[in-house]
Amino acid sequence: MSSPTAELFRAAPFRYYPAGSGHDVVYLPARRAIHRVPSDDVQLALRCTRFRTLAEHAASETAALPTP
Repeated sequence: MSSPTAELFRAAPFRYYPAGSGHDVVYLPARRAIHRVPSDDVQLALRCTRFRTLAEHAASETAALPTP
């Protein structure tokens, strides 16, 4: 569990559209911004919906990795 003073993060609402070559076009309505980003990064952001510390997000992602 995070401390009460820890900074918490989650992905902001966004829309995304396939752009080809392993990239997506991401639209951030709150900023009215468009970016071209790797599709893997979009998938990661889609899993970051709860407010957590960066360490908690990282631990969640690494726990989901397959073990060799």
